[in-house]
Amino acid sequence: MLVSRFLTVSGLLIGLSLPLLYLARRKRADHTARNFVLAALMVGLLSGILAESSERLVAQCFESGSPGCVDIGASGFQALLIGVYVLAAGAMTYLIWRE
Repeated sequence: MLVSRFLTVSGLLIGLSLPLLYLARRKRADHTARNFVLAALMVGLLSGILAESSERLVAQCFESGSPGCVDIGASGFQALLIGVYVLAAGAMTYLIWRE
């Protein structure tokens, strides 16, 4: 489960940063492209770990007999992580394009 979430989120982030990777390769900024791919992998891993722990927390809550178990904080933090990555990739794409 963790691996599938990691691959899904990392693939999505790498897909969204394809314009950045393309421009970085054309402008000979290979280190920037490599750093953003590594960042996408790290965000994917953190997001996968967070989703897995959130599911375990909700499962334990249901096992204790509580009918309304939702972990809203994990979803919000995942959205924040992914949003910050996308904004940073967009800003870096614009800065490389302006060079």
